[in-house]
Amino acid sequence: MSVCGGVYPTGFNWLLHSSLLMYTASALILAILGSRGGDVCVTPQLVLEALGIVHRGNFNPAIFQPSWFAAQNLIRPQEAEAAEIEIIHPKVAAFTAGWLRLHVVEDRFHASTTQVAYFETLRDLVLGVFGILSHIPLKALGINRESLSVPFRRRCA
Repeated sequence: MSVCGGVYPTGFNWLLHSSLLMYTASALILAILGSRGGDVCVTPQLVLEALGIVHRGNFNPAIFQPSWFAAQNLIRPQEAEAAEIEIIHPKVAAFTAGWLRLHVVEDRFHASTTQVAYFETLRDLVLGVFGILSHIPLKALGINRESLSVPFRRRCA
């Protein structure tokens, strides 16, 4: 089994989740038993980054609609008009508006984006929501940053 320049040997598939390196079962088996084709190196290639902000509390999901976000100047009117609404109901609200993905149930608010350029905008949106709805008691906060990498194979030098 060959390791070239500090990269992982052939067959390692890995997922970087919240800054933890987790190997798949096949990668673990390869690490224990060895790998064929030692002249091929695998390096990680970033394919997706996401940021999610989760609040736990008591929410009224039906108010979390694209039009409400636009009326509060939290998203642009064009984004609200073009939003893809999955469901707006007293028990659940879910929609995508451009860069924003929102999912709210009675005890959980989750806003996320997969566009790195909007990470700070997402932060500002969540701060804006709970600044406006300051009367809602919040029980917990989670900030989840995820990165997905896939192996990129190349010949070892």
